Amino acid sequence: MKYYGRIYTVLIVIGFQLVDFLNRSYNHLGFNYVDVLSYALTLTAGYLIGRKYDQAVFYSQRDELTTLYNRRFLSNFFSRLSPSGHTKYFVLIIDCDNFKTINDSHGHHMGDLVLQKAGTILRASTRKQDIVARWGGDEFVIIGQYDDKEAMGNFMQRLDEQFRTMSSDLGFPATISLGYSLYPDHSEELHELLRLADRNMYVSKEGKKKPF
Repeated sequence: MKYYGRIYTVLIVIGFQLVDFLNRSYNHLGFNYVDVLSYALTLTAGYLIGRKYDQAVFYSQRDELTTLYNRRFLSNFFSRLSPSGHTKYFVLIIDCDNFKTINDSHGHHMGDLVLQKAGTILRASTRKQDIVARWGGDEFVIIGQYDDKEAMGNFMQRLDEQFRTMSSDLGFPATISLGYSLYPDHSEELHELLRLADRNMYVSKEGKKKPF
């Protein structure tokens, strides 16, 4: 969570307090313990208001359960992309296999735990500049800079292996299916890239062929 709200509100309060201090000094009004206490209280109030603002901004961009970015943030991020030079981006969909079975067999609390662990794996497995979001339900989306097919294949294999390790730790299957598309090669529209990635994910899930 960023601290912009807290920083700005504290600086504004300090600014008003400084003006009041200089005014009192210039007019020889003096200070007492009530004045000092009011300075401390207004500074504290400014900090708390700023913290509430920071929390509101954070949760407007984040999924509450996993603290990954949410659909709104990812869509806004994508809208700022523009084709330039040789830079390509991948749009990767990650779908948790048999998630309904996990909820039905082990309870929704365990389903939530799987999603939280999935978020931790995805966050730890991606680069700082990659955008990792919970798209909805048991589906996640990653947008990142595409290097080449081999690097993408290795990345997807690492994710698959890490989820299989998580499955072993949990004692029940919690694997994933993956599919990706490329911006701008396959499309410049997010909904079309997601449709293509989703199609490839289901092809992969069914084991018919590898995603392109």
